[in-house]
Amino acid sequence: MISIVFSGQGSQISDAGESIVLQNEAAGQLHAQACRELGYDPLSLSSEHMKQTQFAQPAILTLSLALWETLLNISHGKGLIERVDQASFAGFSLGEYTVLGAVGILEYAELFRLVQKRAEWMQAAALKQPGGMAAVIGLPMDRLASVLREPDYLHRVFIANHNAPDQIVISGSSSVLPDCMERCLAAGARRVMRLPVNGAFHTPLMAAAAESLFKYAAKCSFRPVRSTLFRNTDGQRVLPDIDWPGYLAEHMCSPVCWVDEIQSIKANGVSQFYELGPDKTLSRLITRIVPDVQVQAVNTLATVREAAENLAH
Repeated sequence: MISIVFSGQGSQISDAGESIVLQNEAAGQLHAQACRELGYDPLSLSSEHMKQTQFAQPAILTLSLALWETLLNISHGKGLIERVDQASFAGFSLGEYTVLGAVGILEYAELFRLVQKRAEWMQAAALKQPGGMAAVIGLPMDRLASVLREPDYLHRVFIANHNAPDQIVISGSSSVLPDCMERCLAAGARRVMRLPVNGAFHTPLMAAAAESLFKYAAKCSFRPVRSTLFRNTDGQRVLPDIDWPGYLAEHMCSPVCWVDEIQSIKANGVSQFYELGPDKTLSRLITRIVPDVQVQAVNTLATVREAAENLAH
């Protein structure tokens, strides 16, 4: 079985997006629709714009869906549709929204508007309560949790993502995050790296944004779940009766349990993963979580063609 996974924020857009939309009709149509709904071209943004959540999220969504549409288009008649019907889907943070479009739970037009609003509210929350994120490598979960219970960091810095067995992302207030990073090194971490995002995402500091998202999503037209989806909040399979507005609000303030999620997907019978998005971040993480599976990053026209050939067999 195969699993399609979609990238999250932090993956950087390259010029791959332009070549894809120019050379594939399906991707070009998707790109044109994104431009209409967003009011700007998300694949022609400057590096400075891409540092801002309100632009980065729609841009990554657009490229990921363009890759997906290109894969479907190139694979037409080669058996991919049959394999997709049996595939599982997952996304890292923002990537879960890409899944909603890819499997037809939300129409693309509505999805672009939803993600634009989400990004704007997260940007506003980040400006109101400045924050950031950092990857902590080589510090066990129990030891990191002990650090975050110290008075200086309690309720100010949180575990946001469990990316790989030896990599955990912390997220919190800018006023204490740098000091907390140093404290993690002192506690035994091999390395601590600040991530290129401008907010304390996946923490309670996003509560105001989550409330706005819930109210907006409650007006969206979510279709029934007909595909096999897995969720970030606990790594388990999405149930057919999921309350999407409630879940998306919870998702904004909760950690991404990526290790548990990938392990659950593999336990469901998956032996091949295809990452669609700007970079290879998830591919590298999956290899570290379940090293005995096949993983392919699909982020250029050439790799889309390669994936189409592999999926045809």
